[in-house]
Amino acid sequence: MNQPSYHLELLIAGFGTLLAMLVGAFAVWDMSWFPWHMVSTDNSSVGVALLLFPIIYTTGIVTDRFTDLMLGRWFLKEINERYFGEDKMGYLKARTFIYVKSESLKSVFEYSRMRIRILRCWLFNSLLIGIASLFFIASPPMPVEGQPDADFCRFVCENKWSLALTVIIITTFSVWMSFRSWYHMTDSECKNLVFQSRYLAEIMEKK
Repeated sequence: MNQPSYHLELLIAGFGTLLAMLVGAFAVWDMSWFPWHMVSTDNSSVGVALLLFPIIYTTGIVTDRFTDLMLGRWFLKEINERYFGEDKMGYLKARTFIYVKSESLKSVFEYSRMRIRILRCWLFNSLLIGIASLFFIASPPMPVEGQPDADFCRFVCENKWSLALTVIIITTFSVWMSFRSWYHMTDSECKNLVFQSRYLAEIMEKK
C-alpha cells in the first residue's frame, strides 16, 4: 500500500467531518468564539495546523471505518454475492492471490481502493456538511459589528432561502454522484478481481 496516499485519504476524510462539526457549532452558538486571530497570521496558522493534524487524522480513521461498516452492511454483501456466490471469503481470497502473485496488479488494485475510500468518505461528509449548513442557514448568528464574520453573517441572514435551496441542490448532487461512483467502482473492482485471479491461476497451471 502507498502509505503517503493512505495518510492523505485519512486527512481528507477527517477534514470533511471536522468541517461539518465546525459549521454545526457555529449554528448552535455563534462565530465569535472561534479564535480568528490565531489563523490571521502565517506563523499562527502553521501552529494551528500542527495542533489540528492529529485530531484531523484520528477523525479520518473513525470516518473511514464508519463509512466502511455502513456501506458494507447495506450494499457490499449484494455485490460480493454477485461475483463470489456463497463464498464469504471469496473477495479476500482473490485479493490475497493478487497481492501474492502480481505486484503490478496489486498496484492497480491499491489505486482503485484509494479512489473508493475517498468516495465513500466524501459521500458521508458531503451529507454531513449539507445538513450542518442547512442548520446554520436556518439559525444564523446575528452579525456583531467589528467582528470579522459580521459581513458573512449579514449575507446569510439576507439570503436564507436562496442559500438553503443552493445547499440542498449541491448536497443532493454530491451525495448521489458519490454513491453511484462508489457503487460502480466497487462493482468493477470485484469483477476485475475475479477475472484477474482466475487468469493468473490459469497462467500458473500452464507453467
